[in-house]
Amino acid sequence: MEYSVENLKYKICKNCNEIHITNIQNTEEFKFLKKPNESVLVGEPILINNQGQKILSGVSGVVKNIVNAANFKSEVYTTMVIANDFKFSSFNQNVPTIKTRIDLISACKNFGLLNYFQPVYKILENLNKTLTISAFDFNDSFVNQSVYFNDENKIDRTILKLKEILNISEVKIIVNYKNKKLINFLKEQNYQLITLSENKAKHNFLEVFNALNFSDVLNLYNLIFKKTGQTETIISFCGGALNENRVIKTIFGVNLEEYIEILNGFKEDIEAVKDYKELARAVLFDEYRAKQKISNSKPEEVEDSQKELDYVLTKKSEIFNKVKEYHQKYLNCFAVVKFNSTLTNTSEKFKNLYLQTDIFSVHFLNNKQINKKMN
Repeated sequence: MEYSVENLKYKICKNCNEIHITNIQNTEEFKFLKKPNESVLVGEPILINNQGQKILSGVSGVVKNIVNAANFKSEVYTTMVIANDFKFSSFNQNVPTIKTRIDLISACKNFGLLNYFQPVYKILENLNKTLTISAFDFNDSFVNQSVYFNDENKIDRTILKLKEILNISEVKIIVNYKNKKLINFLKEQNYQLITLSENKAKHNFLEVFNALNFSDVLNLYNLIFKKTGQTETIISFCGGALNENRVIKTIFGVNLEEYIEILNGFKEDIEAVKDYKELARAVLFDEYRAKQKISNSKPEEVEDSQKELDYVLTKKSEIFNKVKEYHQKYLNCFAVVKFNSTLTNTSEKFKNLYLQTDIFSVHFLNNKQINKKMN
């Protein structure tokens, strides 16, 4: 099943009771800047690494604790737990006026700007005369950078400013060649395009993902023009197992179960399907036992034993008449989840998973999709 980018709308997730932030972000180790019982404000630095890259809080509240917890790969990290007070009190960030490349790189470090794969300042340090921006959407992992063109005026304004600050001579935008609507729009804006198929994009992974994306550009807009750091990101949620497929604007460190609730849960309850399987097994066993009882019955017991078997066979017929219905339910049931491009079977760990800065796509595949991939 494919999902149209055009039909997507933002949902917003900020009302979580607490966030969990690990000391490893984008494969780099960070130090916590807060201790248990200390207060935190929205936009306040809570992590810093050796290069001076900071990560900002998306909530205001109090640090409850610092604990050890596992991510979706079962890697254990030190984790800061911040209780949300829902006041959204803001930290005075004091972003300076940005006029030069050095100013911009320093501000990106100090005010939390992170690409999905690396800090934004590292991308800016490696730029020459060409600014490449990725607007590439993978259908299978639902990376919806094109959704950001709801804010095209901000993107246009930021790109013009980046050309001035970074002394850029040309801007190129990487696009999925199937995304005709976005291609036509960008052509109207006179952008140079690099159109790729999904296979080519996967083979040119570094070219696609070492570029700035539209999310980064909007964060740079907020940094340059609104003088605010990065406290939000977007994550694409999709898959045949979900009732809704949406792009969610969110903060770092929210529990995965909260997103599933926002998306109105799964289409089918796996427990109900499991119950059906158990009923089917049980009635088959009851049939076997009733037939054995008849074969071992005395003549005066056969009539009662036959009544018992008839009852079991009626029950079996009722259950197995629903085979197609329950098989469809089974096909729609959640099977595995894919974080970015990594498959993992973690259904029993959802309540312990908190999405960090490197997650841009969560794909809940059902059994039908898994069977299709395997065949």
